[in-house]
Amino acid sequence: MQNNLVTNLYGAKNNVELLLARNGEYYDYKDSTTFDYILNRYVCEEHVKELLTGWHLQKYGHIQYISVQKQKRKACSIPEGEDMPNHAPRKILETPGSHTHPKFLNFDEARAFLHMNNMVLHPGIRKNLD
Repeated sequence: MQNNLVTNLYGAKNNVELLLARNGEYYDYKDSTTFDYILNRYVCEEHVKELLTGWHLQKYGHIQYISVQKQKRKACSIPEGEDMPNHAPRKILETPGSHTHPKFLNFDEARAFLHMNNMVLHPGIRKNLD
């Protein structure tokens, strides 16, 4: 994994913490038993690709797209049907020539969402929450 580190961690402290968060795992690293547990885990290369180094690839389906006039546009990736204030599911977040930057779900927001809704959302997905 050393050769393929990602640089945008969306608020995670390191690549391991980001990978585990995308698997719905959040730990208190101040606890020495937790730290030892993390150090002794093995994650296969395919899961490293899916949850970290290749996470953005369309084949994994973590980033949602909408077809607009035969072109694919990145859209809000929070699942439809989620009861969230000010959420417009699948809203297109990028338009041709747009100079605005899309918003991304960060590490702390993803952890809070998991605790409130018992559902994993990956840090780094595009969101439409105003």
